[in-house]
Amino acid sequence: MLDTHAFVWWRDDPEKLSTDAYNAISMPDNDVFISIVVVWEIQIKLALGKIELKWPLEQSIDVERKANGFRILPVSLEHALTR
Repeated sequence: MLDTHAFVWWRDDPEKLSTDAYNAISMPDNDVFISIVVVWEIQIKLALGKIELKWPLEQSIDVERKANGFRILPVSLEHALTR
């Protein structure tokens, strides 16, 4: 599962990822997930002007889902309340 920085770096600055991280994300046999919370956090940071993306967020997610099979994980109330 990619965190916010890993997803942004993968799309915009892959050289910031470690070699191990880059290889793990790019291996076709690996399942790569992005939590919907990551998308939400990026939207908040964009709205606050704390980050800039080279591509629109929706386009970035769509490209990764289609090209690399990235999967979006939803978050439920049950997830949020689990300890």
